[in-house]
Amino acid sequence: MATSSELGQIDGLPGGAAAVSGTACATSTMRTLANNLNALADERSRVLVSFPPRSTTVGGIGVKVGVASEWQRLYSFGPFPLLVGSDGLPYPIRARVGGRSDGVASSRLRIGACLPENANIEMQATTIGANIIETAAFTSATNAWRDPTVAKTTLTLDASFLATSLAIVDAVNSSSPGSVAAVMVVIEVWAFSAAAGGAFCTQAYAAEQVPL
Repeated sequence: MATSSELGQIDGLPGGAAAVSGTACATSTMRTLANNLNALADERSRVLVSFPPRSTTVGGIGVKVGVASEWQRLYSFGPFPLLVGSDGLPYPIRARVGGRSDGVASSRLRIGACLPENANIEMQATTIGANIIETAAFTSATNAWRDPTVAKTTLTLDASFLATSLAIVDAVNSSSPGSVAAVMVVIEVWAFSAAAGGAFCTQAYAAEQVPL
């Protein structure tokens, strides 16, 4: 769950410490301050994947040599427990993916957030869902972030992303483990190339988009 009690920042506080120096501070103000600090932490601490390019022309993982015109998994990150909003749904995830082609073959990449048991089906489906971004076809041999087929930068997770119960131990040497509810997802990168070994993924990024 998000940690801010109001699921975002609250406006209307004094501009600085000098404005409240020497005056009483209401409990509601202290709670607001705590909420805002937690909201900032929610927003800035949830980068799930940060995989930068190491070169402009080499590196990354490519589709298998000898296999062409099929979607193939290149990376699988996670699974991660996601923050959940007041509507019970995970927050959207900002995502980008990039790579290169062999310079000739038409290549595409996909980055998606999936329940682990659904990733194989969803990432290679003919029609992708709102939880997946597909790039436009490219043939450039230079590593670069690739534009999506439509103007889309976030992965939207719907009501199918339900929380599951995970076992936890709530004390050292505890003989009675408890449980906690969490939405667990994997961030996956898949590639498609018209020629065997033609597509490479060299960079990926995914971060939760918690509203401020």
